[in-house]
Amino acid sequence: MHFCDIVLGELYERMRSVDKFEYFQESIENPLTEIINVHSQDDNFKRQWLEIHVKSHEVQHAISKLSQMSLKVLRTIGEQKIISENELVSQLGFAEGVINKSVKMLMHDEIINKVQSTAHRQDVPFQLTAIGREIVAAEAEMDVIIDKQHREMVKNYSMEELTIVSKFLLDLRNNH
Repeated sequence: MHFCDIVLGELYERMRSVDKFEYFQESIENPLTEIINVHSQDDNFKRQWLEIHVKSHEVQHAISKLSQMSLKVLRTIGEQKIISENELVSQLGFAEGVINKSVKMLMHDEIINKVQSTAHRQDVPFQLTAIGREIVAAEAEMDVIIDKQHREMVKNYSMEELTIVSKFLLDLRNNH
């Protein structure tokens, strides 16, 4: 190969990589950034959806005060039916203080309560109140709707295409 051919080949590869990079920026990075911005600005999407879809004003008011962490704690209590604070810390993987703050708020708003027990337990378990059960049920309904939308969306892609997207997103995450 001639020197000129080598230089032209390298130049062509650089141009192709610039084109790929520009494509990445315009067609992938910008839409990803928009999605991230929407979710970070609308961190309360779930809470807002729940407020709209429950009928009781009392439950709507309770939902309006919930943080994302409180929703996670509430959902976990709903899944387990009865669970202690130590078990919540273990299952959710957050610091005890973070869980404790959510538990106190949920108890204050009468969304959860302590289980009445005859045993003198150091770590008293919690359960949902009627309001808590209504919130968890509405959240489960929302999850079904979102899952249905996502199922419909992924029908448009082959498993191979989804694998490529997944690999790309993992690479992107690992490079940040």
